[in-house]
Amino acid sequence: MNWWKKILGRKDLVFDPVAEFPIGDEQMDQYYEWKKAGLEKQLGPMQDKFDHAIIPFVLGGAVDVYCFPKAKGGTALSTMELIHPDGSGPVPNELGTYELVAFTRHKPKAKQAEDSAFTVMERKISSLLSIIAQHSFLSSLEPGETAEVPNEDGNSHYLVFDKYQARRRPFRIGNHDHGLLLIMEVHKSELKYARKYGTHKLIEKLKQAKVYPCSDLDREPVI
Repeated sequence: MNWWKKILGRKDLVFDPVAEFPIGDEQMDQYYEWKKAGLEKQLGPMQDKFDHAIIPFVLGGAVDVYCFPKAKGGTALSTMELIHPDGSGPVPNELGTYELVAFTRHKPKAKQAEDSAFTVMERKISSLLSIIAQHSFLSSLEPGETAEVPNEDGNSHYLVFDKYQARRRPFRIGNHDHGLLLIMEVHKSELKYARKYGTHKLIEKLKQAKVYPCSDLDREPVI
């Protein structure tokens, strides 16, 4: 997939999910609370402390990433800016419109060192979620797809996408159903296996090895 080159090459790529909706601060606050409540039903309590992106996502910058330390399967890091107040957002996939979520097995601490395992993973995941979020407004991203995203050392991050739903009922904002698209980084050999035999086959092996859904790569490949 070469879609990141299209993103980086576009100077007109500015997302403004709020400007089209003539609603006030009170209504936006209510919408935020509905979305937070929906995410917490899937991921557990949200950690109060988080850092805002220097350049907001609506202006073409990074997404804000919210932390859910008690999520099933690890610490969840999720977006909250993709779905608009009218229910639109990314190009719909089989889930409809959705937010993104990724996991690490590391837990945040009250005093987090800059080089701690959690901080390193948080930064990497935040960067990947921002890239995927930008592309999600350009074309549909489906559970079961894969992607390669270049990193700074000239190699790539190898990603698989999956539907995430921890509860019987899907992710909801107010009374409306949406989706959570899981982004999981895997080893290169695992990505090749997914492309040859199907992502669902790889996910079965990742679950058997008890490493799904976390993106930590300080583990042996399952393939």
